Amino acid sequence: MLNVRVNFAGIERRLERNVERGKFILASQVLADTNNYVPELSGDLKRYANISNDNESITWTQPYARFQYYAQGNFNYTKPGTGPRWVDVAKSRHVDSWRRIVGSEFR
Repeated sequence: MLNVRVNFAGIERRLERNVERGKFILASQVLADTNNYVPELSGDLKRYANISNDNESITWTQPYARFQYYAQGNFNYTKPGTGPRWVDVAKSRHVDSWRRIVGSEFR
């Protein structure tokens, strides 16, 4: 008979830190990739994007962000490749690299 004891003291904290670090790395990459498609006139919209404290969401905080995102109004998207629904555009173009960051299925 063989009896093995394993001490898991501290492993949960290390796993939790690694998960949080991974979420931050993914959120940072998603933000960087997505900001390439954000409409730009003065750059304010890109500068005021924030990753939430739990690293699970990104918010563009300028008051006109929602109007730009949903193309509510008459906007002239002067920078090529930018326009409404920039998250959807970024996801369609970068989801494979985001999957590689987390090493699993990304939906």
